[in-house]
This record gives sequence, structure tokens and C-alpha cells, in this order.
Amino acid sequence: MFAPVYDRERLARIMASCDALIHGSEAEPFGLVASEAMASGLPLIVPDTGGCAEVADPYASELYAARDAESAAAAIGRLFARDPALLLRAAAVAARHVRSDREHAVELMDYYAGLVAAKHGVRRTA
Repeated sequence: MFAPVYDRERLARIMASCDALIHGSEAEPFGLVASEAMASGLPLIVPDTGGCAEVADPYASELYAARDAESAAAAIGRLFARDPALLLRAAAVAARHVRSDREHAVELMDYYAGLVAAKHGVRRTA
């Protein structure tokens, strides 16, 4: 719907004017778009696989079957059928728990290091 926005203030204004973020791709591996939307206090409507599904807060999000337009439409209906005040409150709570991209990268590298260690039979300590 929008051309890429590189101006952070403009992007924040756009996010603030939205009622929810509807994400159409399960191929985003890290869910950064969904995380940015959640950090802005937006409820999410996202595919049930991929990075966006992993970051979606169940109290402030609806999932739909990836690549299924009817399922996406039903998720939109479910989200907007919720009590608006409760949904906004849940989105505000979720916004306080969004991981930064740095936190995400650190957790991801730790995960990969664990896989490599396991592959080589090395026991890791915390």
C-alpha cells in the first residue's frame, strides 16, 4: 500500500494512524515488520507461519492460514469483532515486551551456536 518509508518520524505517524497491521507474507524470517507494528501499539493480523507468527502476541493478534485469503479475511473479522478497548490495552501491553533487533540477533546467534555445539557433541553451559 505504501512505498518504502525511510523517514522514521513519517513511519511513526503512519503507524499511529493505523488500526492494525495486516501482514501478508510468511516468508519474513525475523518478523521485524510485525515487531515494529507491535512496538507502535498496533494489533496484528499475520500468517500462522514465519517470523511474524513467532512475535505475535495472542492477546493483541489474530493468525490466519498462510497463503489463504479466506482465512485472512476471517482473521480480520475476528480482530475487529473484539472489544476495542481490551484490544488496544492488550496491544499496549504487548508493545512493552517487543524484543529489539539486537536482542533478537543475540538470541538467534545463541541458538545457532547451540546447534553447532550439538552437532559436534560439545556440551554448552549457560
